[in-house]
Amino acid sequence: MNVGDSILERQVSFDSIEVADYPYWHGTLEDLQNNLNDISARYNKDMVVVETAYAFTADNSNVEDTIGVEEYRGYPFTPEGLKCMLQM
Repeated sequence: MNVGDSILERQVSFDSIEVADYPYWHGTLEDLQNNLNDISARYNKDMVVVETAYAFTADNSNVEDTIGVEEYRGYPFTPEGLKCMLQM
């Protein structure tokens, strides 16, 4: 049973569903859209993407298990690459 079904089973009232999306780990915008469509249809609720992120530098020496060294779909690990990824 997933979280949404569990919440419905407990008769918890909610108006919308918020999700986080991290393209580097979660996939393409098409994957996100398919997931949002599925959840929206299943629960008949508004959907909001409330959190996302992308690396602005390849230097992850101060952080463990964050991001690899490969860019996501051609967006460089720079402030400009982050901006472009978020506007895609």
